[in-house]
Amino acid sequence: MVRKALLTGLCFLLAACTVATPTPILTVTSRPTSTAIPHLAASNYVALPTPTSAHSPVSPPTPTPSPEEVLSRGQEVRRFHVCLESTAFTRPPEEVQAKKVWENPRYALSEVRDPATKKSLLSPWTHNFLMYYGGTTIEQDMLNLSGLWSGSVKWNCDYTWRQRALGTCVREPRTEIWAEVWVFFHRVVEIKHLGTHYVVVVEPARVGFQAIDFQRPGPVSLTLTFVTPDGQVLDRIVEGETPGTRAIGRCDEGQ
Repeated sequence: MVRKALLTGLCFLLAACTVATPTPILTVTSRPTSTAIPHLAASNYVALPTPTSAHSPVSPPTPTPSPEEVLSRGQEVRRFHVCLESTAFTRPPEEVQAKKVWENPRYALSEVRDPATKKSLLSPWTHNFLMYYGGTTIEQDMLNLSGLWSGSVKWNCDYTWRQRALGTCVREPRTEIWAEVWVFFHRVVEIKHLGTHYVVVVEPARVGFQAIDFQRPGPVSLTLTFVTPDGQVLDRIVEGETPGTRAIGRCDEGQ
């Protein structure tokens, strides 16, 4: 029984297994994948990814420039895609989210005792800026836990390309690795970077959601600072340190 529970949890984390008894709750457009919340026993719960990575970055850490320095001296990211979008999204009432998602056996929020695990589960609900690293199961969890299940999401990018472009490590001859940022209740207007330090300029919006994909400068972890057009810092994500993010590097042998 213990071994079966461990295998079920591992399947969830690797997004490689099918879990029976789906309960559809998400409405999307142009995506030929299941949108159900599979049922798992509470004991089989595996939190959203907050993994530690053994991958070593290609370049050593650099001093953190200020957002003002990045915006004045940085290079503009001209090539980015709005891969997912909803122009009318608002989060459902908490009681609706609780009934549809948090009380679902897959998450069973009321039964989670570990504070870090509970924080990880609630992060997509309480934060407006998130990172996504690929994987259908993890994407489904982020859609559910953020409340996006309650609205209609438009897919603008080829799903197969997107899943191949995202990731946490690269091996030759693959030379491109992309990042994806989920942005709630803001619209991205500009992205600039100095090396691995990025500033994402966003305009506040009453409703809406965007998933922005852009090419990384290499297989390296990024620091992303989100600011308003007048320079107000809204949030900062340091990959590999911020909960729910991963360190990026080259693949170890066998990965």
